[in-house]
Amino acid sequence: GRPPCRPITEAGVTAPRRSHTFFVADIAVTCAPHRRDADHMASDPVLLVEIPSEGTEREVRRAKLPEYRLIPSLREILLVDSRARFAELHRRLDGERWTVDLARGDDAVLRLESIGADIPLGALYAGLELEDEGPAAQSTGS
Repeated sequence: GRPPCRPITEAGVTAPRRSHTFFVADIAVTCAPHRRDADHMASDPVLLVEIPSEGTEREVRRAKLPEYRLIPSLREILLVDSRARFAELHRRLDGERWTVDLARGDDAVLRLESIGADIPLGALYAGLELEDEGPAAQSTGS
């Protein structure tokens, strides 16, 4: 009985504590009715995806992530590493509690409950040559 969900690339997301400003997410998924006057604004997003580069990771983690967690409709935030086959899925447990699941390597599967999708990490990175192995290849030692 709800409208179909749809992805929006380079989506404007209103910052809850700063209603006069917004962030731009790489991808937002919303199930809210489409408004022609707000094509690139994500109203009531259920999923936000960020693909931080080395230069934007600090902004994503320190500015965007805390603000995103305040959006009442948001169920999941997916951070996809741009250097290695690695993803970090932040999932809302209830009003203020979140959990984080890590996925590494081609065989890992991202379970996106917000949109009812299972995405193999290998499929997400198919055809991409990565600069380095980033967090997925880091060793904690013996």
